[in-house]
Amino acid sequence: MLWVLCAGAAIALAVGSVLLGTGFLPGFGEAQKSGTIIPLLVAWSLIATAVVSALTLAKFLLSHRSRN
Repeated sequence: MLWVLCAGAAIALAVGSVLLGTGFLPGFGEAQKSGTIIPLLVAWSLIATAVVSALTLAKFLLSHRSRN
């Protein structure tokens, strides 16, 4: 049953990463005006990597639930 909690925590990590990114990072138009589009794209690529990793971990935990 612990694997369900761990999978839920991984999904919460993915959602939290996106929420923090939308809350702290400027919008695309604002970054383009100020000339900081490359750092914005790098930050979003790191957030996307964290989301994909968290969802992969959750999928692994949910698909191998029969293990002890």
